[in-house]
Amino acid sequence: MSRTQNGVDHILSEMNEQIHVRKRHQMAPGYSGKDNPELESTMDVYIAKFVHLVRSRYLSTPYCAKSFDIGEKAQFLAVDVINAIGLGELLGDLDNDEDWFEYVKQMRIGLRINRILTSFGFTWRTPSGLGRVLRHCRVRIQERAKSGLREQSDMLTSFVRHGLTPEDLVHEVILQLIAGADTTSTAIRCVILHLLTHPPVYKKLQDEVDAAVAAGKAPTPPRIITAAEAKSLPYLQACIKESMRIHPPITSTFPKRVPDSGNTVIVDGKSVFLPPGTNVGYSVYALHRDRRTYGEDVDEFRPECWLLGKDQARLSAMNKTHDTTFGYGRYQCLGKPIAEMEISKAIFELMRNFDLSLARPENPWKQENVLGLFFHEDLLVHAVDRVQGATA
Repeated sequence: MSRTQNGVDHILSEMNEQIHVRKRHQMAPGYSGKDNPELESTMDVYIAKFVHLVRSRYLSTPYCAKSFDIGEKAQFLAVDVINAIGLGELLGDLDNDEDWFEYVKQMRIGLRINRILTSFGFTWRTPSGLGRVLRHCRVRIQERAKSGLREQSDMLTSFVRHGLTPEDLVHEVILQLIAGADTTSTAIRCVILHLLTHPPVYKKLQDEVDAAVAAGKAPTPPRIITAAEAKSLPYLQACIKESMRIHPPITSTFPKRVPDSGNTVIVDGKSVFLPPGTNVGYSVYALHRDRRTYGEDVDEFRPECWLLGKDQARLSAMNKTHDTTFGYGRYQCLGKPIAEMEISKAIFELMRNFDLSLARPENPWKQENVLGLFFHEDLLVHAVDRVQGATA
């Protein structure tokens, strides 16, 4: 991923191997939750707000259908969560049902500007767009520093504890906002769309959700399912993987530089030498449409392919390919466990609490790809309450 400011690297743009490894070690405890035991409970607060927002403002009844953009609400969820666990900030998108500090608007403006400038080889920071988000992050970090960073339990505190400088913090946090919030909300939107356009899959997943609650393998409302409980539901995980296979949440080539000593890799059973300094990237979309890995129905949405195959070698290859969505090896996204947790919790709670249907099936959403990230608008749905006695 490109820098967010000219001349300043973050963990994904850093090419010095020693600096990159050091930063990963400094940041890993914050991302894993090791230094932040309240990470999951903080996320649960916002998953509950997400459900509450739908129930309190957007329910349809037999007497009145009310459509709303569930993709927008998923974006509010992702932005609120990453600000809460990353900056320790109560942003308020879900509470106010709007892009409260214009994070989403400004990030989209900034990425669209950068798309144009990058094509000409320019880098420019504007007062709006990413420049405004960067300024907000810097101010927030300064405020936190004055109030005593080490006394709170969040990712920012962990990063400080492990030696990141104030300037490091600014650029790592903005990376969280761009790469974390956008990709997670895209993944949630893609799962929702594929479920709503495949009724048998939708019903099968909802049956698994209901059975888990009835058997005590998932909590009853208003408690939120735990990450461990969600991970144990095979069809839920299969639906998420298959949605991300058909529509990866990011399509950057993730280029990496070959070390100065060069490297030899195996391609189709043959050794290939990669010269020093070569940039090597890959297409996530192409990898996930490889018939050798996924079979002849690779273009079809079929979650069962993750569950019914008896070929363990092939299933292993499928899972390794799926992991490339988050990068690979030393460059794999540190936020992968957080994203997987948030997606699993959000989809489970939507399926448990509501019956959803597309409001505009002839044109389910508007989609734009900007520098490998997806912007979605107008994923309009109807929601009917499924939980007896639920209150707004």
